[in-house]
Amino acid sequence: MFGVQCSLTFMQHTLTLSLNMSNISITYSDAYQLQDERGKYSKKGPLKAIQRGERKIKLTFQGLTLYCTHNFKDVSSGIKDQWPLKRLIMESTRGRILQLMVMGILLGATVSGYRAIQTPDYDDTSTPEILNPSWMATIPDVYSLSDVTMPGTHNTMALYGGSLAECNSWSLALQLRAGIRFLDIRVRHAKGNLTIHHGISYQYAHFGDVLMDVVAFLREFPSETVLMRLKEELSNTQNIYGAVVRYINEYAHWDLLWHSHEMPSMGEARGKLIVLQDFTGPDLGIRYNSLDIADDWKVSSLQPGEVEKKWKSVSTHLEAAAVGNKNRMFLTYSSGASILAHPNSLARLINPRLHGYLTGYVGQRKRFGIVTMDFPGAKLVQTIIGFNY
Repeated sequence: MFGVQCSLTFMQHTLTLSLNMSNISITYSDAYQLQDERGKYSKKGPLKAIQRGERKIKLTFQGLTLYCTHNFKDVSSGIKDQWPLKRLIMESTRGRILQLMVMGILLGATVSGYRAIQTPDYDDTSTPEILNPSWMATIPDVYSLSDVTMPGTHNTMALYGGSLAECNSWSLALQLRAGIRFLDIRVRHAKGNLTIHHGISYQYAHFGDVLMDVVAFLREFPSETVLMRLKEELSNTQNIYGAVVRYINEYAHWDLLWHSHEMPSMGEARGKLIVLQDFTGPDLGIRYNSLDIADDWKVSSLQPGEVEKKWKSVSTHLEAAAVGNKNRMFLTYSSGASILAHPNSLARLINPRLHGYLTGYVGQRKRFGIVTMDFPGAKLVQTIIGFNY
């Protein structure tokens, strides 16, 4: 019978999941709260049986919430470390991400013997093949930033968490030196803290780490600019503005930002961090939704038809960017994911097509806007940069 077991570790506590054809079971350590549907039982510590019979319960584990139906078979057993999940009920975005992560990890848990790959269009090694740290220096100051073609990374900081969570393998510092100028940063907001997440996967960094890397890069290469989409991930406070401002003042400086919702020229943008604000609050920069964006990230599988549909979305938007309003910034995501199409697997199919498409225009000055990728190869990055000359 098919069966897989894996463990997810949050902080120092471990949630272990087992899957076979008849049920899913969860074993966990002591870091959870349990509450029945009537809200009459809540406890931290090892799970204890509540009463005989089936009941819907809520499990909160390191800030994540599971609703499930549990059949308590033995009220006298005391601590009960393992129990069957008969139904998993998703709770808003957090629950959907958790379900994707759980099923994706379970489906991929038996994969072994993986070796890193470095090709012109795809790279999941730790070091880019080519560096382009100051490629913006020769772009004329009078150019509008919206008329610049630049490479970006989707979920820039997603370096950890398994194949469903990981979207890049280069550190932020190396991405910037490789030529990446658009960053996609996701922060979880808890008690005023902004930690970096991709879904439930903590990325062992906080927003201050991102800011310090950007500050260091722009200090070393003042001819450059960095665009940063910033949004809340996993948490749903819809109130990160104050925390963002505090982090900027603590880990960077207020004058680092471009303080206008208007598109800057290249000369005005040099040495600046331009926040593409994907959250509520007063203006910190340019509103993310003011861009012309193609982000069809839901790719249900790696079947040729699904991959072709994703590629059609990418190529159509690149063609629109080439002839579109030069005063409006275009942003195209070539990335996508699902439990049957992990980011690295999809990137190995999409990135070569992207590189081949762009190579057909080499030697021409074309405006493609921001081209955002998972696991881009350094030569693909360089090809995108080349359209500015």
